Amino acid sequence: MIEQHRRCALTLSAAEDAFARREWAAFTEQIRTLRDALLAHFAAEEEFMFPRFENRTGLREPTWQLRLQHQRMREILEALASVSPAHDPEGCGAELVTLAVLYRQHREVEEDGMYSAAGDSLPSDPVQPAAPPALDLRGLEPPQPIVQIFEALKRAPEQPLKVVLPHEPHPLYGLLREQGFAWSGAARADGGFELTIRRA
Repeated sequence: MIEQHRRCALTLSAAEDAFARREWAAFTEQIRTLRDALLAHFAAEEEFMFPRFENRTGLREPTWQLRLQHQRMREILEALASVSPAHDPEGCGAELVTLAVLYRQHREVEEDGMYSAAGDSLPSDPVQPAAPPALDLRGLEPPQPIVQIFEALKRAPEQPLKVVLPHEPHPLYGLLREQGFAWSGAARADGGFELTIRRA
């Protein structure tokens, strides 16, 4: 988990550097890379780390606060990944500053308190869990969920992709079939729909 934090911090710094140089294509690429890495990291924490911390300590407030921070950072990442920084550099810059402050504070809290308190209750290799962490696409306006699914599949077509959507995505199935992908899915207890996509 700490190594994931380090890699995300390096990508965030690269995005900040690209923004400062007004290299918009590089900035957008770094933000998308950061978004994918942080979403996977958040999912691993929410599925593995936080439940183990809660079971070990009996505390819910710390993880509740961290989940709220995850959600806020998800919102900022999606906004930064979907807008053109050249058209609104001031707005993007403000969002980037907010993201950087949130992430660095969040990382410090987790590494100084959460990780040490969770101790040996963590999985032996949380960086590479047995099941891929889910990409949570709830809250995005169409067609962004489908766009992001196919972008993720393009980046790693041979790796199974797990996504969480607000409901079962019937229109997506024909598109996946045309591109040579198979899928399986099920409703979640929280009302969403979890879908796993893999090469047919």
